[in-house]
Amino acid sequence: MHRDVQAPLIDSLTALGVEGPVATAELINAVVHAATLQLESGHDLDQVRALLASMLGPLVRELGGSGALP
Repeated sequence: MHRDVQAPLIDSLTALGVEGPVATAELINAVVHAATLQLESGHDLDQVRALLASMLGPLVRELGGSGALP
């Protein structure tokens, strides 16, 4: 991910006290990128969103968020 695009995520992770915010942001980006590839190959949007929530939700909840999709 380009550093200018990644900076807000890194800043947020840093503010939340995440250890290794750059490495964590890279992993989050990899998961999101994989989701976009699934969508491009025809996977169902709701299924991909559910997978993203199951993978990233625990991190969000650990950091104080709900982990729920809007």
